[in-house]
Amino acid sequence: MLIEKAEQWSQERGYHQVVITSLDTAIGFYQKLGYVPQGGAVVQDDGVSTIYTEKQLLPAEV
Repeated sequence: MLIEKAEQWSQERGYHQVVITSLDTAIGFYQKLGYVPQGGAVVQDDGVSTIYTEKQLLPAEV
């Protein structure tokens, strides 16, 4: 899956956290991947409701 590849790429470069802006209707998808919602929904100027999610990454295996 693309998200898992992006997480792996991030780990290999020393990143320890990923933050994704999710549509409020897609939050369940990201939660299944281990992302945790941060705060409540934010309504953008265009009326779209989004939520910031984050996931802590483990150090990359050498």
